[in-house]
Amino acid sequence: MIQLASKNVSSANISSTQSEVVQLREELAMRDQLVQQLSQELFRLVKGNQDFMPAPEVSEQHQQEVSSLRNQLQKLEEQVTFYQEQIESRDEEAHQLRQTTQELTDRTRMLEQVVQELPRIYKEKFAERMNAVKDRVAKIQQ
Repeated sequence: MIQLASKNVSSANISSTQSEVVQLREELAMRDQLVQQLSQELFRLVKGNQDFMPAPEVSEQHQQEVSSLRNQLQKLEEQVTFYQEQIESRDEEAHQLRQTTQELTDRTRMLEQVVQELPRIYKEKFAERMNAVKDRVAKIQQ
């Protein structure tokens, strides 16, 4: 009977310990989530405030690193702007070249059509001239 009671007590302890572990894990997960949210909010605030001045107790080395990183960021932004301008310029040039190509293609088609019609036009003109010559020949023969 004492063994049964000790098993009940130990299984109650295990059950209580397991529920406590579950509760602690839930609290830990909630704290992790809050820490994540706070760090995101802090990042958003710092990112939004470019004039963010560090606290006076921040070391000079840290300030130099921040200054160096800002300079690097500014240089990268300048490079990005430069490359964006180049891309826009090349896009415009490509657009103009496509437009010119289309215009030249249309002109080529038109010229091909004219060249294909030339034999017919020459035959008609020749026939018109020959009709005038035939009429003269007929008049002379009469």
